[in-house]
Amino acid sequence: MLTSGLNHVATLTNDARRLHAFYEEVFEAEVIRDAPELDGEDSVRLSIIKIGPCSELNVFQIEGNTEADRQVPMFGRGRLDHFALQAASLDSFETIRERLMAPGGE
Repeated sequence: MLTSGLNHVATLTNDARRLHAFYEEVFEAEVIRDAPELDGEDSVRLSIIKIGPCSELNVFQIEGNTEADRQVPMFGRGRLDHFALQAASLDSFETIRERLMAPGGE
């Protein structure tokens, strides 16, 4: 096999700070970039969240774009329905699950 896993997934959000907090709190992920995509142009922000040794989420927050507001049933979401993160171990999986199931978990 010529690949070693997932490099990144690009996604849209209308609340990057909330999304960052979710991945930091639940998965202990690290936001390694959060800035305008182009210098001097604040209408498109790109943040990069490191979710594994070689895997990232590239998160775009685009002023005026409403796609992130659409909520539709599973398998009705378009070309990318969802993605799954691989836990480092069974213990890590249980920690993630507990955090997601805790009161206020998302």
